[in-house]
Amino acid sequence: MVSDGADAETVRVLVVDDNPAVVDLASEYLEHTDSRFSVRTETSAAAALEQLRERNVDVDCIVSDYKMPEMNGFEFLEAVEETCADVPFILFTSQARELFEQPTPDGITEMIQKDGRRGLYSELVEHVARVAESEAT
Repeated sequence: MVSDGADAETVRVLVVDDNPAVVDLASEYLEHTDSRFSVRTETSAAAALEQLRERNVDVDCIVSDYKMPEMNGFEFLEAVEETCADVPFILFTSQARELFEQPTPDGITEMIQKDGRRGLYSELVEHVARVAESEAT
């Protein structure tokens, strides 16, 4: 993929969720908690794929919901892997508990239960930071 000009210290995160409030909160927490994070957002899996495929947007980590209108998170992951293999993929979903009980695709790096609890978005920041650090080593 073609780089979008970010420096080596920047961690480029793509957040995909059909709920605009979740996208806004995730973006705000990521960018304000850790200055390394540069966040792009989409409220549609199809639009996110367009960014990755047609606009050659380079990302270091993807945070995605599972239940979305056009395709679910597993289908989105499969489409992402066709374009940019090996990008860490964090599933951030209210269905995480149910999904833990079934086989999940190998490409899922982490899964976080989105349940409205206090500290949820801080937990997301910690997961993205951990994934970014493990990718850097």
